[in-house]
Amino acid sequence: MTGLDKILAGIREESAAAVAKTQADAAARANAILAQAQAQADRDCGEIAAAGAARVRETAQRAASAAQLEQRKRLLAARQQLVAETLSTALEKVRALPAAPYFDLLLAMAARAAHPRAGRLCLGAADLARLPDDFESRLAAALTAPASLTVSRQPAEIDGGFVLLYDDGVEENNSFAAVFAARRDELQDIVCKQLFS
Repeated sequence: MTGLDKILAGIREESAAAVAKTQADAAARANAILAQAQAQADRDCGEIAAAGAARVRETAQRAASAAQLEQRKRLLAARQQLVAETLSTALEKVRALPAAPYFDLLLAMAARAAHPRAGRLCLGAADLARLPDDFESRLAAALTAPASLTVSRQPAEIDGGFVLLYDDGVEENNSFAAVFAARRDELQDIVCKQLFS
């Protein structure tokens, strides 16, 4: 082998060694970059998973809260409906009382509601039709002077109870519907205690 061939072979060996070293260095750097990227990816995945889990927990908590609120709303609506039905049934039972206790109730109500002056007690058409013969005398006996009431023969447009009329234009609605409406909160409290306690 000639000197030139030896020089060329030496250059080739040095070049091959340099290429091999460059490739090894590049591979080592690439492996380090890959390892660093993998570590970062693992950290990012962990953070994303943790954030996702937190969002899932928050969503589940919100869903549970919304479900509890909806349940409370439905329970309240059911209770309100039950109370309304109970009050409506009570009103119908008062209207449907037999004549004797019905008119006794009207006498007690009139004694409490009468103003200390003369007036008229107006009944509905159905009540006028079944009015006991002694009602007016019993009404006079139930009132304390100077209160006095006469039963009007003109029917009021009510279904149970009565309306008081006075000459000075005062009109007081004591129909059962009006009494129940005026005392609705009090009656609801009583019904709630009976039903839900």
